[in-house]
Amino acid sequence: MKIKFLPSSLFVAALLAGCTTDMNTKTADASDTTVTKEQAQRAALAKVPGTVMEGKMEKYKGKDYWTFDIATAGTKKITEVAVDPHTGEVVWSGVE
Repeated sequence: MKIKFLPSSLFVAALLAGCTTDMNTKTADASDTTVTKEQAQRAALAKVPGTVMEGKMEKYKGKDYWTFDIATAGTKKITEVAVDPHTGEVVWSGVE
């Protein structure tokens, strides 16, 4: 009986460990950036006009990004925009 549960338990543990490391974003340290939060916010608003609801430094898959949640006027949409903290380029955006 124990032998049947051991392989499946190991599989579930490995699966959960992979999910927690790959899927979660974590707050990152903004001290090692060349682009300030204000500069990154201007770049994000140039890409997606609206009102910034939240802006912070996040780590995703081992890389740091300035991320901004931007509300679009006249809609209920919130768009998340990520800006490279070293170049100031918008690297991705998507509706949440």
